[in-house]
Amino acid sequence: MPNWCEGVLKVRGPMENIKRFLLEGIDYNDYQYTPHMNVDGTVSLEEIAIPREGVKKEIDDQSVYITNPGELYIKDTRRMFVASDVIDSNVIRRENTSLIFIDVEQAWYIEAKDLAKISSKYGVDLRIFATESGMEFCQEIEVINGEITIDREIPYSDFMWEAPDPRIGG
Repeated sequence: MPNWCEGVLKVRGPMENIKRFLLEGIDYNDYQYTPHMNVDGTVSLEEIAIPREGVKKEIDDQSVYITNPGELYIKDTRRMFVASDVIDSNVIRRENTSLIFIDVEQAWYIEAKDLAKISSKYGVDLRIFATESGMEFCQEIEVINGEITIDREIPYSDFMWEAPDPRIGG
């Protein structure tokens, strides 16, 4: 089982590009797996299909609301999931750009190259500050126009004291 690197993914760009990213770049697993105790004492995973009609995506120039009965994930990443079953964000407008926030978690660490591909594909800028409390580090990544402008891991000598919020991730 992996440690999780958690943070807030900021998505910035023209609202039409953000809408396209939300509609095409976020999906959910068609199945969820529930542990099942077998008669012989072993445990197996029971596969339960999740109907697609349970997904709701309401996106306009003021707010974003996406929910589903399963696990939301960011396409084109190595196991980056939305941290809850709902994306609920007000849209912040600044001149010709908009900005939304998505709570995410990714197994082990955030992949900057994945975010660069997403940025290029959808024409959005991405930024995240994430925490992984198991290995006691934070990551800061920024991608502008498909180019990685910041990609740094922040180690700490006293993680619990120095990290912005050492309770998340891990």
